[in-house]
Amino acid sequence: MPTGADDHPDHERRGPDVLIVPEELDLRTDIDPDLEFQFLCKVTYELTASLRHTVIVTRHDALGRVTMFLRLLEQDSRHSQNSKIEVPVSRLDVANYLGLSLEAVSRALSQLERDGIIAFEGRRRVRVLDRTRFEKIAAAL
Repeated sequence: MPTGADDHPDHERRGPDVLIVPEELDLRTDIDPDLEFQFLCKVTYELTASLRHTVIVTRHDALGRVTMFLRLLEQDSRHSQNSKIEVPVSRLDVANYLGLSLEAVSRALSQLERDGIIAFEGRRRVRVLDRTRFEKIAAAL
């Protein structure tokens, strides 16, 4: 019978769980202000990512979820230029992240391409062709 987080079958993929005791963290951050700043930055980043993900998956339409995901990748990319979006994960990973089937993600991407909103440039790069329509789909709730 499993007794803790380390006994979880996905432990190797997830890494060990970390238990933060508030009193110990407070003592450490009093000693190291840089640690406190790094901790707050990490917590803020994780909360922002969680909020973005929640907003995306609350959309009811696959087309909107996929478009919002592409826009998120574009916004997070430091190298985004000429409306090119690098997609560093597989369609299956996108589907899992968005709570959709692989087929739904493929249909949504195909529809965006067919409608002239995006074009694929290789397997992992997308170019936005019609910025107005792209933004309209992403913004619609």
